[in-house]
Amino acid sequence: NKGSDEWVKIITSYTRLKPEQIRELSLPVFDKTVDPVRAEEVIALMRKHKMIEGAFDTKGLFYKTAAQEVK
Repeated sequence: NKGSDEWVKIITSYTRLKPEQIRELSLPVFDKTVDPVRAEEVIALMRKHKMIEGAFDTKGLFYKTAAQEVK
């Protein structure tokens, strides 16, 4: 939705940028998949720094297609 009037309106409500500036923004391309191994690393770090406790199934966190490569 980048560049749409609605998108510009939302971004201007959170920033001090002018609509012309927002329309010229370059946005990075984000991966469309999730690497479950990376998620496990993040969870391990959160546990190490006492942000969470206990164990849980990381595979159950994501819808199955989120972990499959998009072609």
